[in-house]
Amino acid sequence: MQIDVNNKSDIKSFLKSCSHQPGVYQMLADTKEILYVGKARDLAKRLASYFNLSNQSPKVAALVKQISEINTTVTNTEAE
Repeated sequence: MQIDVNNKSDIKSFLKSCSHQPGVYQMLADTKEILYVGKARDLAKRLASYFNLSNQSPKVAALVKQISEINTTVTNTEAE
């Protein structure tokens, strides 16, 4: 899903659409280059943690600035 990380309502809308199921996610730049691939027990909670400004490290802040799209895939378990 395309996401404007500078638009709070876009972020909220994206996070509301995320499943609370286990799964994997890809963060892509506007060039479609994969920036990061991760896994989560709860996709919505994990992805929301990237946008929590109060606990955001400089490394995560730099990553988030580059994101233009996040793709998620729900799985049966985190390990799958």
